[in-house]
Amino acid sequence: MITVIKTTLSNKEIAIKLGKELLDLRLIACSNISPITSQYIWKGKYHEDKEYALTLKTNELRKKDVIKHLQKNHPYEIPFISTEEHVINNAYQNWMDAFVQ
Repeated sequence: MITVIKTTLSNKEIAIKLGKELLDLRLIACSNISPITSQYIWKGKYHEDKEYALTLKTNELRKKDVIKHLQKNHPYEIPFISTEEHVINNAYQNWMDAFVQ
């Protein structure tokens, strides 16, 4: 089983930076960055912005460390951080477990 952690960021460079930091720390096995359009109300005003979804893949042992790193280094005042557990194929699980320390 893996943990998939998702967050959103205002620009691609920050998403790349956070993903690389987490890879360098061996807290994640992979990150995916996708452009999205977000609609939301913030401080009473409607916003429609281009953002980037950052998807991070890790194991149960490192989930809290990844979340802590995101909370400390995320530029948003109130970042969206979600987690999901997934059962995956054995080959990917073995590859991930060998990398994530």
